[in-house]
Order: sequence, then C-alpha cells, then structure tokens
Amino acid sequence: MCTFEQPERLLDLLRADLASFYQAAQSDMDASVITKRFDAVITDASRLFVLKEEVMRSSHAPDAEAHRQRHAALLNLARHIRTNLELDVKEAALPAMLFTEQWLEQHLRGLDQPYLAVNA
Repeated sequence: MCTFEQPERLLDLLRADLASFYQAAQSDMDASVITKRFDAVITDASRLFVLKEEVMRSSHAPDAEAHRQRHAALLNLARHIRTNLELDVKEAALPAMLFTEQWLEQHLRGLDQPYLAVNA
C-alpha cells in the first residue's frame, strides 16, 4: 500500500481531467481550452507516475528502471501529441483521445495496478 500520496485521489483527478478533455475535444471548444485540458492530463499522469516509481523503488521491484523508462516514453508521446493539438486541434483531437484511452486501459489498469493498490 502506498503512503507517499493518495493514489486514489490522483486517479480520481486524472479521470476527471480525462473526462474534461474528452468533453472539450468532442464539443469543438476553443483550441486553447482543449490543449489546457490535455496539459492537466499530462500533469496528473506525471504525478501518478512519480508516485508509482517511488513505490517501486522502495519495494525493490526488479523492473523499476524499465518501468520508469516506459513512463518517460508515454509522457514524451503525450507531449508530442500536445504539440500536434497546438498545430491542428481538429486533426489531433481524436488521436489524442485514443492515445489517452488506450494508455489508461493498458498502462494504469494493467502494468501499474500492482503498485498502486487501488482499482484504476
């Protein structure tokens, strides 16, 4: 169980920011609103990843470094998508939504689950 920060609270915040991003992207809100909401998703993910990496280090998980590298790659891809949102929000919104949905499903609910000890 994690004692560094409440993972449930971070997951709830991430879910809320994802929903807010999806709502903005699907309702043709201003590009600045959509990118700002995507920024919140990246910030939430970063905080959650830091938390999980700390748990992995403290528990001496054998795959901690490889997992940290996966987090870094996911965040780099998210930042690339964010740049695309700035360039052409209409073209990049759907790929951004698909990326975050797949990332949430595959990473948080799969690979991160044992280290967060919460239901993602």
